[in-house]
Amino acid sequence: MVDQIIAKALSSSEPDRINLFKQYFKCIPGGYGEGDTFAGIKNPFLKNIAKANITISSAELTTLLKHKVHEIRLLALYIFQFKFNNKKTSINEKAKLVDIYLKHTKYINNWDLVDVSAYHVLGQYFFEKESDVLLKLANSSYLWDNRIAIIATFYHIRKNSFNLTLQIAEVLLTHQHDIIHKAVGWMLREIGNRNQQVELDFLKIHYKNMPRTMLRYAIEKFDKTLRQEILKGTF
Repeated sequence: MVDQIIAKALSSSEPDRINLFKQYFKCIPGGYGEGDTFAGIKNPFLKNIAKANITISSAELTTLLKHKVHEIRLLALYIFQFKFNNKKTSINEKAKLVDIYLKHTKYINNWDLVDVSAYHVLGQYFFEKESDVLLKLANSSYLWDNRIAIIATFYHIRKNSFNLTLQIAEVLLTHQHDIIHKAVGWMLREIGNRNQQVELDFLKIHYKNMPRTMLRYAIEKFDKTLRQEILKGTF
């Protein structure tokens, strides 16, 4: 069955889009996506295949997740998302999915792969479960583990629970990569969208030491006067 799923996905490949995808996902030498393989498959097609194959086995899902083609891995992660959001998926099944996810994060190796899956899977699973897994990922030496950690907390933010996001943001304040700066800034902005005072309290402590990209993302929705005070360091 998994071979048929892969073949169906690849049948929608658009070769003229491959170079565009490679540029967009930084597959240039030294880029964060260097070495990845693309087929030029559009997301809506992948989502439709994922919805039609939500019942595939854990072994088949793992095979998709380990595939060399980026879009096949994205297809696998859409299946993760749909399985987790399906009311028929049991707690035991979710635990198995989380185990697979955590064992294979080296294949979740670009921002789109992280962003369609992390908060649906890890964020949802660990929201009510006592665990330090997300903090461990935040402290990992692997770039994509770090993004998984902060994006996973988007589920918490949507439940108006901000503490874990702020803890992980603090861990990642000195991160060297702008792909993490953008993610942290985005999550801080999402907190501010729900409770601006919580975000402001965090920024008062950290804004002078935050990477500029992270700060700009975090304050994007603030009014102009407040944004300028923060950027000028007079906040």
